[in-house]
Amino acid sequence: MISAELDGEVDEGRTAKLMTHVDACATCRQFRSDLLRNDLALDRIPASEPPSDFTARVVAALPDLEDSRDAAGVWFAAIRPARAAAAAIGLASGTLLALAMNGSSAPPHPQSVETEDAVFAQSFDAIPDDSAEARYLALLQESEN
Repeated sequence: MISAELDGEVDEGRTAKLMTHVDACATCRQFRSDLLRNDLALDRIPASEPPSDFTARVVAALPDLEDSRDAAGVWFAAIRPARAAAAAIGLASGTLLALAMNGSSAPPHPQSVETEDAVFAQSFDAIPDDSAEARYLALLQESEN
């Protein structure tokens, strides 16, 4: 998000939230500072111009489009029946699979869903509260609300 903010891709509301976080987080503040320093260094590199004959050399190196279009047209015409057969087989297989699965599995029990959520949440218990990861997760949760 810091990189996007520096590139001007973040709206004012999110930028304000981000800067509040960056002001309070030494890790993110350092990261932003490093990105700014890199941007300044890249801005100092002079832009180079391609040679005057660059476009002509690239165009000359391209294959002849007429030949490739003709070959592609012949190939597509040759496989048209195969594509139709594959589509029909895929449709039939999908229909049979859907019919076979219809009603064969019960919806998840509400308690099992809660258990899965609890296991997922426990995987984040090891993240220190003052870490960049914890703050990032908090920002994600704020943006979802």
